[in-house]
Amino acid sequence: LPCTWRSPSSLVQLNPSYFSPGHYRLFATISHDPRWTALLMSGYAMLDQVGTRFARQQGVGLLPDWVGLTPQGTFEPVPGTSHHATWDAIRLPWRVGLDATWFQTPEAIRYLTRLGTFYVTEVGRRDGKLPMAYNYAGTPLEPFNQPAAPFMALPAITKANPHIGLTLKQTLLATANPQTHLF
Repeated sequence: LPCTWRSPSSLVQLNPSYFSPGHYRLFATISHDPRWTALLMSGYAMLDQVGTRFARQQGVGLLPDWVGLTPQGTFEPVPGTSHHATWDAIRLPWRVGLDATWFQTPEAIRYLTRLGTFYVTEVGRRDGKLPMAYNYAGTPLEPFNQPAAPFMALPAITKANPHIGLTLKQTLLATANPQTHLF
């Protein structure tokens, strides 16, 4: 994953939003290089660990924009970076959604269902709108809706509740402006 590489004794800074397991599966198939499979499995291990507990807090499935990997293999906040799920982290459900769609992998379905349960509750609370930024525990950091937020969360919402996912998708597409592609 994109990160800052330093000496083995220091914290490695990772941006989880670049985890793209569906693509890694394709690369592994084409190249026959087992390192792609190792990368995607370690990425899912990170999602499981960081999505459920991070910095001594219980999680709802959201990942922060940046995480630090210690030499001992544990994850912790990175000083000076975002510990919240914002513009970087919002890409993760979409990328994992590709793995679920293309390969129906249990890892992708498990992650999306867990995260989708949180998003389904949020969509119900906010009349189909989602804030762009949350803290790790799932509290919105901003009151306004960005069109990217529900679109990027759609794979997770659809896995957790297909009916709500379809309804949200239809609503989002109906509000699109065909001239500008803006909402």
